[in-house]
Amino acid sequence: MHLLVDAVRKVQNVVNNVVLLIIRASRKEMTLHRKFGISVVLTGYVPENEQPLYFSAADVFVFPSDDDVVGALGAVARVLCYSKPIIVTDVPRFYELKRDGVVMVVPSGNAESLAKVVMNTLNNLNGVKAGKMLQYCRERSWKVIASRWLEIIKQLA
Repeated sequence: MHLLVDAVRKVQNVVNNVVLLIIRASRKEMTLHRKFGISVVLTGYVPENEQPLYFSAADVFVFPSDDDVVGALGAVARVLCYSKPIIVTDVPRFYELKRDGVVMVVPSGNAESLAKVVMNTLNNLNGVKAGKMLQYCRERSWKVIASRWLEIIKQLA
């Protein structure tokens, strides 16, 4: 969290109207938000049927993991199909996404690098590879995966 707050602080010093939206903020984050010193909106739990409203409102998704957190990959997978830029930190969990070119990667623990990539991304939103992201989503949908598994099972039977 500190990495993201530090990076957003740097971005907000240069780019106007940048607001950090943290969905499903922890209780600790909810109580400490006044100390962040940045424009931030924190939500608690957001029901699944309301999440698309938040995801659609975002210009960029940032996942600043310092470790190989399992839940982070699921969160990235949820937002991939919104065809918006996704920035992740260089942890093993994201290597496949990095290899396939659907995310931008910054070094873990480097707020300056993260801020630069966020600013560059905000200034070049039209350059997002939306088609590649949507193709990635289609190829990895549950329907496609289930069909592939059924084919394998039929071959083994």
